[in-house]
Amino acid sequence: MINNYIADRSYAIVSGFLGETVASEMGVTSRIDDIIVINFPKGNLFGQGQNVSVYLDNRTGVEQVDANLNVYRVAVKGYVESATAGIMVVKPEFYELFYGNSIIERFSIPGYEHSLDRREILAIPESPLLESDFSGDFVIDNNKVGVFITKASERPHSTVMAYLSNQRDDIFLISHRGSFKSENILRDRECAFAIDHRAEITFERAVFWNYTIIRGLIYRISENNSLFPVIQAAFVEKNPWEQVFFTHENIEMFHIQPQEIICPEKYFHFIQSEAQKALQV
Repeated sequence: MINNYIADRSYAIVSGFLGETVASEMGVTSRIDDIIVINFPKGNLFGQGQNVSVYLDNRTGVEQVDANLNVYRVAVKGYVESATAGIMVVKPEFYELFYGNSIIERFSIPGYEHSLDRREILAIPESPLLESDFSGDFVIDNNKVGVFITKASERPHSTVMAYLSNQRDDIFLISHRGSFKSENILRDRECAFAIDHRAEITFERAVFWNYTIIRGLIYRISENNSLFPVIQAAFVEKNPWEQVFFTHENIEMFHIQPQEIICPEKYFHFIQSEAQKALQV
């Protein structure tokens, strides 16, 4: 079971669809067993029966990750069994729990199958940014990784990734070609990136809330783009132990251009607004 590896009161990044839009928020697990109970101090976006992805890991208040990301981490595919304004119960349908690059535990309900993705494959446009946009502009902070959320066919897909950002909240990622997240990007460029600030603040304060979710559109940064070596060098500078990964011949680079910066208060006002609309119907 997940609670053999990830403690109670862990951060949970929950993602689902509101209409066709990716929605994500952070909560804190109150119990992990055959179900996952998540508390949302500022309100819950999701409803009963909804398909969601719940990302969990056992990182602590200090970012200590290496090239293999040797922490326990899992993205649970499940559905909302019950929901109130502040608590959500998720019933898992499938997960693979990783430590480093190895699967430690796999769970699947009887008859579960990954859905066939019939969406059209798209061309990802080149980033509109110019090299002149990056003169001393990268934010080099204590947060090494965040959670990248892409649009799969049934529910969002969540995976932890190293990242770079700049003063304008652009996010930059490096991935290996052919991954599941890359396949999702080829079908829908809308995505989100969640950054919690546990590396810079205590857990007790973080739950009230210290995280950022950036919703945006994905662009490609090709190897022949003059930005490619600039960003690649910055990745190595921020994460020198991952140099082999960031300089591998099979990598691809992406730019998330922000469309919306989500803070907890903004979600809270959204929930209030939706509740008021429901009362008027």
